Amino acid sequence: MTGLRGYPDYYERKKILVKIHSGTVRAFVYIRPSTAMPQGQKPLREWKADTDYKVKQLEDYLE
Repeated sequence: MTGLRGYPDYYERKKILVKIHSGTVRAFVYIRPSTAMPQGQKPLREWKADTDYKVKQLEDYLE
């Protein structure tokens, strides 16, 4: 299995639980713990925790 470029020197690999439509699965994430967010940086995108909305979007796309 190959990892993210810079692992393990710059990133930590952790296993987390990810909630998906059909349940929960385990996935690896790569985290760079020493990096600070620059002041004034705005997020590229905001994610809603509205599962019903996302499922509806997926169903509409699949139809």
